[in-house]
Amino acid sequence: MKQKETLSIDTLMSTSGVSFGTSGARGLAKDMTDRICYAYTLAFLAMLKEQNALRCKKVALGGDLRPSTPRIMTAVASAIIDAGFTIENCGYLPTPALATHAIQQDMAGIMVTGSHIPEERNGIKFYKPDGEILKADEHCMREQSVALDAELFDEKGALLEPYSLPAPTPMAREQYILRYVELFPSRLLEGRRIGVYEHSTVSRDILGEVLERLGAEVIPLGRSEVFIPV
Repeated sequence: MKQKETLSIDTLMSTSGVSFGTSGARGLAKDMTDRICYAYTLAFLAMLKEQNALRCKKVALGGDLRPSTPRIMTAVASAIIDAGFTIENCGYLPTPALATHAIQQDMAGIMVTGSHIPEERNGIKFYKPDGEILKADEHCMREQSVALDAELFDEKGALLEPYSLPAPTPMAREQYILRYVELFPSRLLEGRRIGVYEHSTVSRDILGEVLERLGAEVIPLGRSEVFIPV
């Protein structure tokens, strides 16, 4: 019989250094262990069940380009699957693209991103089918207690058998691009040369594609494979 441990989310947030901030749960990436991220994801899904806010059993998942994001996405995905849900892996894309897609598809969404904060930190944003959770929802999440299989994690809180994410689907990305392309007249930027400072933003390729579809010649500038907080 598998050994279960019951964790209070309020206690975890008070002791782990990973707690709700301006938007979502944030903390040092080293403190955002698989165990912590897994527990917070279970709490989010449990809250949605309590609120009768679930329209389907699929959860949209996305992330930014921080070095810690793939691991955290895997921990979140493992919790989603173990809770009996399926995943739509939207890949690496801007937060509004993930949120818009989740709302349009009437499903919950989780975005792994620290937004503008330094590389050594990260965060998780939670979206109900009608939009980002509010402060009242954060309070409800903190009140949750979740049962974890103690055998899933090592002594440092790392998953022993991480879930393998499915290949990203293009729908969320394409919908986000069309949202802007269809707003303007066709080939509006024909004949224009536009420099795009890309640095490490997750939106860099999408922005370039939007401009190109509007007819511009895009000149990539300052692309970085090292995360730059801006």
